[in-house]
Amino acid sequence: MKRFSAFILAVVFCILSLCSCGRYDKIAPSAQDMREVGKIRSYSVYYDELRCSVMNAKTLMAESHSINWNDPSDAEKHREELEKRVFSGLKYNYAVQILFAENGYTIENDYIQSAVDQRMVELIDECGGRWGYIQYLKENFLTDRVLRFNIAIAYAVNELIYSLCDSGAFDGYGIDFDIEALTSANPALYYPNDYQKAISFLLEEKVILTAEHIFVPADLSNGELKAKNLFERAVAGEKLSELAKGLDVDGIIHEKLTTVEGELNSDYYNAVRALDHGSMTLLKLESGWYVLHRLELDIEYVMRYYFDLIYTYLSIKTNENLTAYEADMEIELTEFGRSLDLTKIQ
Repeated sequence: MKRFSAFILAVVFCILSLCSCGRYDKIAPSAQDMREVGKIRSYSVYYDELRCSVMNAKTLMAESHSINWNDPSDAEKHREELEKRVFSGLKYNYAVQILFAENGYTIENDYIQSAVDQRMVELIDECGGRWGYIQYLKENFLTDRVLRFNIAIAYAVNELIYSLCDSGAFDGYGIDFDIEALTSANPALYYPNDYQKAISFLLEEKVILTAEHIFVPADLSNGELKAKNLFERAVAGEKLSELAKGLDVDGIIHEKLTTVEGELNSDYYNAVRALDHGSMTLLKLESGWYVLHRLELDIEYVMRYYFDLIYTYLSIKTNENLTAYEADMEIELTEFGRSLDLTKIQ
């Protein structure tokens, strides 16, 4: 916790030195917002949390599935998916709290709440003041209480990521990251031992690779034909970067990336992993076609961004732990909670 506390103190100092927006006063929730809709283990879930989760899920689903929630038949058709998304999101937040508590801490701890208070001061300033902040809450289906809760959860997840590092995830490598490494201009210079150990971990565990691809969108006219043509030309020896020139107007792009396992679509990662260095394949995903080319690992990139790569990997593993925890949790709805129709919440 010392690393995290030092980080919070640094954040507090920076905000206080840059922001002159004054004291942050909490906005009390309404009686309706504080009606209990259910319990997850020993934790109470309140209406404002549920409504925020419902409205954000409905917004995302309306955009991705063209759903009209005011149409009863359309709403009923997507009820099951809506409920799944909403309750999964709620359970995830409480999985964080439970795992955090198992490490001996709570989101009500002074260092977490101090960080939350300072972030709230910063956010109100970004919104142009208190009235702008209130409008921000309305636009995002939030209450002040739920926003504070979500920020605290985010800080708790960050600490869980570091606790994974301390729990033996890197036994045999002896890695003990300091938060200061993240803000160092050249972590490898200031933390040479961790630098070497991190590189060894990424290479020996084989959780990192470098690839390039040309992406052809699924909705592009004759997209499959164009993707196959690009693939055949690439196999014949033409460089992907050259093939993609001038095609960006059609949404066809060329990218090179170095990534860790779990960061990208698993089908993409597994397809590249199956290739020998220098080999190619044509992969079809829901989003479109990928002309994939596996490259030798970009060691220079790994050397430059090793901390970010390790942090990303830790984040993914932490999220896997939380998802597994979430799967074993249930929401016990109150009578009020059972009376609510999620498709009709506004």
